[in-house]
Amino acid sequence: NNNSPHMVEPQQCLSLDDPCFLVAMRPSPQSTKTEAGINLIGQVIHEDPSPILVLLPSNDEARKFAKIKLGPTIDVTPALTAK
Repeated sequence: NNNSPHMVEPQQCLSLDDPCFLVAMRPSPQSTKTEAGINLIGQVIHEDPSPILVLLPSNDEARKFAKIKLGPTIDVTPALTAK
Protein backbone atom coordinates (compact mmCIF):
# COMPACT_ATOMS: atom_id res chain seq x y z
CA ASN A 1 0.00 0.00 0.00
CA ASN A 2 1.30 3.46 -0.82
CA ASN A 3 0.32 4.88 2.58
CA SER A 4 1.97 2.14 4.65
CA PRO A 5 4.74 0.43 2.69
CA HIS A 6 6.29 -0.74 5.97
CA MET A 7 3.21 -2.93 6.56
CA VAL A 8 3.31 -4.89 3.29
CA GLU A 9 5.62 -7.65 4.56
CA PRO A 10 3.95 -8.08 7.98
CA GLN A 11 0.53 -8.14 6.31
CA GLN A 12 1.71 -10.82 3.89
CA CYS A 13 3.09 -12.85 6.82
CA LEU A 14 -0.28 -12.56 8.58
CA SER A 15 -2.05 -14.04 5.56
CA LEU A 16 -3.57 -17.48 5.98
CA ASP A 17 -1.52 -18.56 2.95
CA ASP A 18 1.81 -17.78 4.64
CA PRO A 19 3.55 -20.53 6.64
CA CYS A 20 4.54 -18.10 9.42
CA PHE A 21 3.24 -19.08 12.84
CA LEU A 22 4.51 -16.01 14.69
CA VAL A 23 4.83 -12.46 13.38
CA ALA A 24 6.68 -9.94 15.53
CA MET A 25 6.53 -6.22 14.79
CA ARG A 26 7.95 -3.19 16.49
CA PRO A 27 6.12 -0.30 14.86
CA SER A 28 5.51 3.07 16.41
CA PRO A 29 2.43 3.67 18.57
CA GLN A 30 -0.83 4.41 16.75
CA SER A 31 0.47 2.93 13.53
CA THR A 32 -1.21 0.24 11.50
CA LYS A 33 -1.00 -2.74 13.89
CA THR A 34 -4.72 -2.69 14.67
CA GLU A 35 -5.61 -2.52 10.99
CA ALA A 36 -3.35 -5.51 10.29
CA GLY A 37 -5.18 -7.47 12.98
CA ILE A 38 -8.58 -6.47 11.62
CA ASN A 39 -7.47 -7.55 8.14
CA LEU A 40 -6.44 -10.95 9.50
CA ILE A 41 -9.74 -11.36 11.35
CA GLY A 42 -11.60 -10.45 8.15
CA GLN A 43 -9.62 -13.00 6.17
CA VAL A 44 -10.39 -15.73 8.70
CA ILE A 45 -14.10 -14.84 8.69
CA HIS A 46 -14.18 -14.86 4.89
CA GLU A 47 -11.91 -17.78 3.99
CA ASP A 48 -11.86 -20.12 6.98
CA PRO A 49 -14.65 -19.29 9.44
CA SER A 50 -13.47 -20.49 12.82
CA PRO A 51 -13.22 -19.23 16.40
CA ILE A 52 -10.92 -16.24 16.88
CA LEU A 53 -9.52 -15.04 20.18
CA VAL A 54 -8.62 -11.35 20.41
CA LEU A 55 -6.92 -10.35 23.65
CA LEU A 56 -7.17 -6.77 24.84
CA PRO A 57 -6.20 -5.18 28.17
CA SER A 58 -9.75 -4.99 29.57
CA ASN A 59 -13.39 -5.79 28.86
CA ASP A 60 -13.96 -2.09 28.21
CA GLU A 61 -11.20 -2.04 25.59
CA ALA A 62 -12.66 -5.19 24.01
CA ARG A 63 -16.11 -3.59 23.76
CA LYS A 64 -14.63 -0.42 22.24
CA PHE A 65 -12.63 -2.46 19.72
CA ALA A 66 -15.72 -4.43 18.70
CA LYS A 67 -17.92 -1.34 18.43
CA ILE A 68 -15.52 1.21 16.93
CA LYS A 69 -13.09 -0.85 14.86
CA LEU A 70 -14.19 -4.41 14.06
CA GLY A 71 -17.96 -3.97 13.81
CA PRO A 72 -17.85 -1.11 11.29
CA THR A 73 -15.35 -3.03 9.15
CA ILE A 74 -17.64 -6.05 9.03
CA ASP A 75 -20.67 -3.83 8.36
CA VAL A 76 -19.13 -2.21 5.25
CA THR A 77 -17.56 -5.38 3.82
CA PRO A 78 -20.20 -7.40 1.96
CA ALA A 79 -18.20 -10.65 2.06
CA LEU A 80 -17.98 -10.40 5.86
CA THR A 81 -21.52 -9.19 6.44
CA ALA A 82 -22.79 -12.23 4.57
CA LYS A 83 -20.99 -14.55 7.00
